[in-house]
Amino acid sequence: MRAAQPRETLPPLPGRCARITRERASEIEPVPLLSAWASSGGPRSLECFETLEGRLVEQLRAAGQVDGVYLALP
Repeated sequence: MRAAQPRETLPPLPGRCARITRERASEIEPVPLLSAWASSGGPRSLECFETLEGRLVEQLRAAGQVDGVYLALP
């Protein structure tokens, strides 16, 4: 797998993903693609969803072949 950005500029990985990455470092390469958050205030608009979906799909295509996708959703 190819990284979407240089490793030294990647943000810290969430807890479980970081642990798995450390334990299986020789087998996997995490490729962070998108980070998003919002304050509470009800559902996001369809426009917001479509924007985030489009960005994620675009980043996945740019990353090339990947073996899996990890989504950290609350």
